[in-house]
Amino acid sequence: MDPILGQTEWSEDDEAWCGEFEGFRITISYEWTKEPDPGLVEYAREILRSQNWLTDCLEREKTTAKSEYGDDYSREIELLEYGTIHFMLQKKIRVILADLQKGRDFRAWRIEFQDRNCIGIGFDA
Repeated sequence: MDPILGQTEWSEDDEAWCGEFEGFRITISYEWTKEPDPGLVEYAREILRSQNWLTDCLEREKTTAKSEYGDDYSREIELLEYGTIHFMLQKKIRVILADLQKGRDFRAWRIEFQDRNCIGIGFDA
């Protein structure tokens, strides 16, 4: 039990500790230790306590994505919202890969961050 993030449970399927924080489903990736990596937990705390920042980044990136993907995707992009937020380390860099919900036609939308830098929105068809 984390004093800020609350209860997390290990999931074999996700290979991560999973939980929920103020309506966000979260995962903290497995880093070959019995407990979640303390630095990664602190990163998750920092980001999740900055919900306005998360929301602002998504709205900014939606505007960019609508321009990039064009009119055919604009309405779909406008409806996107956070699903599961995955916190992980990649080559010692703190990373967020967040699933975005409300895509259509089986598109799996996501938004990616490295530390506090947003990389952008994309999807897998």
